[in-house]
Amino acid sequence: VDALREAIDTADEDAFFAAVDHIVHMREPRMLSEIRKLTGGLQKALERFSIESRLADFAEHEIPNARARLTHVINMTDEAAHRTLDLVERSGPLADRVAREANALLEALSAYREPPAPAGSEGVARSIEAFAPLMRTVEAFLPAARCDCE
Repeated sequence: VDALREAIDTADEDAFFAAVDHIVHMREPRMLSEIRKLTGGLQKALERFSIESRLADFAEHEIPNARARLTHVINMTDEAAHRTLDLVERSGPLADRVAREANALLEALSAYREPPAPAGSEGVARSIEAFAPLMRTVEAFLPAARCDCE
């Protein structure tokens, strides 16, 4: 119990489940014995009471209600699965576009790994002029990629 409390206090999910497993394993043999006793007692009680009329009422009212609920859950699960698959299918082209544009940027950036332009103001000016279009491409790509990922 202390380990369980400590796991809750520290929000350690693994320790929490380990403590719960430990408690369950400690109680399991006694629990099975008690379940056997309860099962025997229940069987005797069912034999003593004539519950056929209650079972018929239950089958008539509760089972259809449970079926309706189960059908509703199945339908909701099916709709959620279709929505998820639709989102996955729509995200494919976005991911492909981001990958293509990122690859093009990487190729363009690789040109700047070459040795710098000749010294002097003319070489620096050429480097800046060549770098400006790449920066505009990066500035356009990053917001579009962020939007595609949201």
